[in-house]
Amino acid sequence: MLTEYTAFPYYRLKRAYESGLEKPDVVLIPGSVNNLRALILEYKMGKDAEKLSATAQIGLIQISKKRHATKIDTYASVQYILVGNLTFYGKEVALASKLLTNK
Repeated sequence: MLTEYTAFPYYRLKRAYESGLEKPDVVLIPGSVNNLRALILEYKMGKDAEKLSATAQIGLIQISKKRHATKIDTYASVQYILVGNLTFYGKEVALASKLLTNK
C-alpha cells in the first residue's frame, strides 16, 4: 500500500502516518520551506443529520486527545497546523477546523 506520495508540488500526502496514539486519516506535510502550514484531516460518519456539526466538533476533540500533531512538531519549517474533521451523513457534510501554532 502506498503511504506517501507528492500531492501538488508543495505537499507530501501521508496516509497511515504514525503520530500520537493513533493514525490520522490524512496528513499533508509541506514539501518545501516556503510553505509553513501542515494539515491533519479526520473523517467520521454521522448517525443523524441534525447532529452533524456536533459530531464534527467531537472529531476535532479526538484529534487533540489522540495527539495527532505530535510528529508534525518535529518539522522545523511548519509554523501552523490546520486540523479538521469532516463528518458525513448521506450527501450532507459538516466541517470543524482549528488552526494550531507549532512551537
